[in-house]
Amino acid sequence: EARSVILFGRNVQDANQVRDLVAEIRGLVPWPLLIAVDQEGGAVNRIEQGAFVSPGARALGALPANLAGRLARQVGQAIGWDLSRMGIDLNLAPVVDLFHEQSRTGLELRSFGSDPDLVVRLAGAFLAGQRDGGIAGCIKHYPGLGVAAADPHGELPRIPEEREPEFEEGREVFHRLIEGIAPAALMTTHLVTPGRGGEWITGSRREVHDRLRGAWGFAGLILADCLEMGGAALCRGGTVKAVVDAARAGHDLLPVCHTRGLQREAARALDAALRHGDLDAQEHAASVARIEALASSHRPGVPAPDGEALSRRIARAALRVVADPAHLLPLAPGSRLAVIRVGQVSASEGLEETPGDKAPTAFFRRWREMAGRGATDVLLPPRAGGEDIERCLAGVMESDHVLFCPRNAAEDRSQRELLRRLGRAVPGRLLVCAMRDDRDLALAPPSVAQLLTHGERPEQWEVLAERLLGYSRA
Repeated sequence: EARSVILFGRNVQDANQVRDLVAEIRGLVPWPLLIAVDQEGGAVNRIEQGAFVSPGARALGALPANLAGRLARQVGQAIGWDLSRMGIDLNLAPVVDLFHEQSRTGLELRSFGSDPDLVVRLAGAFLAGQRDGGIAGCIKHYPGLGVAAADPHGELPRIPEEREPEFEEGREVFHRLIEGIAPAALMTTHLVTPGRGGEWITGSRREVHDRLRGAWGFAGLILADCLEMGGAALCRGGTVKAVVDAARAGHDLLPVCHTRGLQREAARALDAALRHGDLDAQEHAASVARIEALASSHRPGVPAPDGEALSRRIARAALRVVADPAHLLPLAPGSRLAVIRVGQVSASEGLEETPGDKAPTAFFRRWREMAGRGATDVLLPPRAGGEDIERCLAGVMESDHVLFCPRNAAEDRSQRELLRRLGRAVPGRLLVCAMRDDRDLALAPPSVAQLLTHGERPEQWEVLAERLLGYSRA
């Protein structure tokens, strides 16, 4: 019997449809169903239309200390209030992994940062805000992906022994949050712990049952990350076996999120394991009770502040001018600006909005309003060839200024080559803005203006246009 449903973008049209869908799902069974969703803010949101979506954890972590905790709580409250009104019980947020320079797991915008004290403080504020809004939160991804050099969506990360101190530092963040704020839920991730005796976390009873439940006394819900991920399915001979192993380790929820056939196979395998005594019946009953208790705990929340104003305030306060050695800023109104983006869809011609170009469209619209003329959108395809690089260079040579927005350039040789060529071709006119990954600025020529937005939501693109033209009120 299914006890929980997790909604994905493929299930969603807008907030009103989600509310109707949740009500329909609940009507299918006579027992309490736990309805969950990933609505982190920033880069990961399943519900966009008609819902509050703010800049993400990375932007909150970049705020001045006197603002960060208060605004993190307001963001949590706004998300909680929104989801609560749709009938959702559990938001699978916040991410509390520490971000490290060697991280290659897509955490660039999803982590609050690398400082454990900062992460604990902001995650605690975010969780408290979600409670204010009427919804439960979930800390993830235990024991921390920050030092992993691989993404568990596709493969199984193994933490090198020499990274054990940083790994343990990341694990302790979860311990501190469990002791300090007692979150309603915790999600584990798929990785192998450091050392020769390294264990696969998802299937480790020592980690899940003995440490989380026993030594740390965590009484909330424990769920695995999706068991169709490569980090689970490739490790245990397939998703179905991984599901049984994760249940035996002590997980309450065992998400199989994408393939209907695997969901049915996993349910049959769990039923057989219970009948044959391979799973403890008392522990299974306790898991069901925890799920039903959380599903029955839905309560009215406190109405949230103005979401649009909150998002813009965060975007403005998180934007940084890191360097401007040639004193290019502010740019003069009427300047001919070329913007080089990594992407496939033009966002400036006609200012049309589609899912692929909505965020940068906000930049071009705001630039036109403030500068009195349009900016040129120059697209560099991911992992482009030499002809694309030459086309980009030719497309910017007549501009007064060139803004290049790299995207994970360390993993894309064509972006690094274009940066090098731009540094030679337009050295006194070049600005580089890292939106997704702060590390991109390390690849920029030192003589150019450098900016950080800590995210690429529409409001962050918009305030970037404002900042280039000298409007910087936070």
